[in-house]
Amino acid sequence: MKSSPQVSIAILAALSQASAQFGLASNTPPQTQTEPTKSAIDHLVLAGDFTVEGVMNDEPVKLIVEPVAPDRPVLNPEFVRMHGLSGSFITGSFNFGAMKLKAHTKVLKYEFSGQKWKRRSLWTDRPYSEEHAGAVGVQGIPHKKITFHLRPSQGDEQRFVFPLAKNGQSFDKEIGGKQVEIGFTLRRDHTLASAAAGSVLAEEFGGTFSPERFKQEIAFGVERPIQRLQLQESFFFAGRSLGQIYVRTRDWGDVSGIKKHEKVEGDPSEIVVAAKAKKGGKARYSITIGRDDLAHCSTMTFDKKSEEIILYCSA
Repeated sequence: MKSSPQVSIAILAALSQASAQFGLASNTPPQTQTEPTKSAIDHLVLAGDFTVEGVMNDEPVKLIVEPVAPDRPVLNPEFVRMHGLSGSFITGSFNFGAMKLKAHTKVLKYEFSGQKWKRRSLWTDRPYSEEHAGAVGVQGIPHKKITFHLRPSQGDEQRFVFPLAKNGQSFDKEIGGKQVEIGFTLRRDHTLASAAAGSVLAEEFGGTFSPERFKQEIAFGVERPIQRLQLQESFFFAGRSLGQIYVRTRDWGDVSGIKKHEKVEGDPSEIVVAAKAKKGGKARYSITIGRDDLAHCSTMTFDKKSEEIILYCSA
């Protein structure tokens, strides 16, 4: 789940997957609160609206840092127009199921918190976020360590460590014999799984769809249908049980094996997604942890040097 859109950009390298365990807990207090960082310039600390202010091509810019956003700045079209930016000959696309948004690109110069770098930036005719100039993922920022302060720390917190995947924004967990990519979002409350991951969760932990159906914005104002999956057995993340997870029901993958709630009526094809629905379609196994299931955590750190994602969460 990445609930984030699948990004198909010719200039981007394919994201690799690496096997990982689901995290280790200890009672060690957060280092970010007890020890000074070795180099403040390499450690970006974010709180509040999780934005970073700096300059782009010598002009002020403010970007939202979102863990599952693309690995390069995604600018809003209004910001692009205001600054007279024009795209290069290199283009790309953002894919949402069968929907594709064309992306323009241009290499721009950035400076944030003492770090200077050039990065190919992207934009479409839709804003990624209505706020600020745009957004960027943690892997698109040169800082070696990025910490999100989610809430004040508490005395009963434990330290959970997850090996950082090669994509720089998630970790991999084997569930039901499948490598499932697990990422994080600070833009959405609930946890969202891809159709293929939802099927694996239902098989492993026992799952039933509730009767309600919803639409969820993924990015760029694009909405996708989802349903709530109630798990019979506990699926643990950072010391907490995730009893329910939302599942994208029209996605690459197959949720036909998940039992429907007895009150569900209507065409069953609404919740059945075939991996062969489109030529070249490939099942994607991903889960994106939302704010609700991060509410018991005070900090989340992406440490690129140690290749770890570190969370401090209450028991």
